[in-house]
Amino acid sequence: MATGSEIKARLQSYIDNLASGDVDKVMAHYAEGATCEDPVGGTIYRGLEEIRGFYTQAMLGQTLRIEPLTPIVSTTTNYAAMGARVATRRGVLEFVETQRFDDAGKIVEMRAYYDPADFKPA
Repeated sequence: MATGSEIKARLQSYIDNLASGDVDKVMAHYAEGATCEDPVGGTIYRGLEEIRGFYTQAMLGQTLRIEPLTPIVSTTTNYAAMGARVATRRGVLEFVETQRFDDAGKIVEMRAYYDPADFKPA
């Protein structure tokens, strides 16, 4: 089992790669059979193919600036969470994201909490 600092570093690496705009780098964080629910209550993307499709569409032509609103918090049971603001050329959205990792350090569950109605157009 990973330490809290290792889990925090995993989420930070994911955020850094998300901001890079490189879908392959983002996908390298995911385990086979992972799920991605963005936003919670919306579509649950299952498996690497569906998750890749989600990120490809979400990141298409975008430069993402991600600003932490809270420190990354973690448990010693492979969970991490943070609050952040993402800004794109389309607008700004604040969210809370949780991730659960397997023992190899790969994301097995990502959940993003926000109300799409809170998106502030640019």
